[in-house]
Amino acid sequence: QPSAGEKAWDIFLLDYAIDSPLHVVFTPTAMQQYDRAFAFLWRLRRVSHGLASCWSQQMALQRHLVTYSPRVGSRAPELRLEMRQTLHKCSCLRNEIHHFVQNIHSYIMCEVLETSWAKLQAGWQACIDLDQVILEHQRYLSCIEEGAFLAPRTEPIL
Repeated sequence: QPSAGEKAWDIFLLDYAIDSPLHVVFTPTAMQQYDRAFAFLWRLRRVSHGLASCWSQQMALQRHLVTYSPRVGSRAPELRLEMRQTLHKCSCLRNEIHHFVQNIHSYIMCEVLETSWAKLQAGWQACIDLDQVILEHQRYLSCIEEGAFLAPRTEPIL
């Protein structure tokens, strides 16, 4: 249920029904860790989408300014210049933020998730009992949390 100011997209999560015997590996704690990682990646995607939408609005505003700026420019040339400079600064800022968000997303997908998954698969190959499988899975989730700055000790970085 969304809180005040939240939309459904802000609290969207995947919910899996884990049956026996998988519930031994995919414990409620592990599922909470997956939820946190998913929520973080989902927020990154939402920010990226919002920035793309912002770009579309900026382009429409810029086209509008080009169309009507001769009328404004003849009456107040300094206003026209200030509007163009402000739009340019906004566009540069949006580009920088989008670049940053894309880099974080790429880092998490390539450097965190892919490498953690490869380590998990290699670790599972060496497992000889269920306790080792559970331990490897916990290490995998810890790696993801640490790498994505979602672990309690690294969370202040975000």
